[in-house]
Amino acid sequence: MASSASYAVVLIGAINAFAPHYQEALIRRLATVTTGTLYVTGLEPYVPVVSDEEVGQFVGDLGRLRDACQLLARDRPYREFPADWVAATLRRAGLAVIHRQFYPIRYRRRFLDSQLEICEARVQQFRDRALAAAMTDHIAQMRRRGEALIERHDGLPYGRDYLLKAVRNAQAG
Repeated sequence: MASSASYAVVLIGAINAFAPHYQEALIRRLATVTTGTLYVTGLEPYVPVVSDEEVGQFVGDLGRLRDACQLLARDRPYREFPADWVAATLRRAGLAVIHRQFYPIRYRRRFLDSQLEICEARVQQFRDRALAAAMTDHIAQMRRRGEALIERHDGLPYGRDYLLKAVRNAQAG
């Protein structure tokens, strides 16, 4: 971003994978160059949540499995930021959140496959081959469990994406 540039509309989404620990600084920077509206999209975190219902339990277990495989492969897991945290960060940066919208998610087979493919790739990097073999078996069990849930529930209905619309405080009035 050029230092003298300004933008009427800015849309940001997932940045943690590309710039870890830079969310607050990026929002502060965008607040200085946004002359109109800043839209932020995100996914409410699901990995730390322990759900009481079957699909939610599975989606959380799948995320924790992915994270465990990444950590054991000496990789950094991806993190989502809750809408409330993002809204508070926008306010601290001098922006007013004037609209919030949440969208329910229904994960499909592609999601299941993509998460398990991450696991399978990371298992190849484990130093402990016995652990890798056990994890490979667990990944196969998770695939069967996920496929059955997708069939039974027409996908994995769990979680939500969000959209926040923010403007400079003077425009919020």
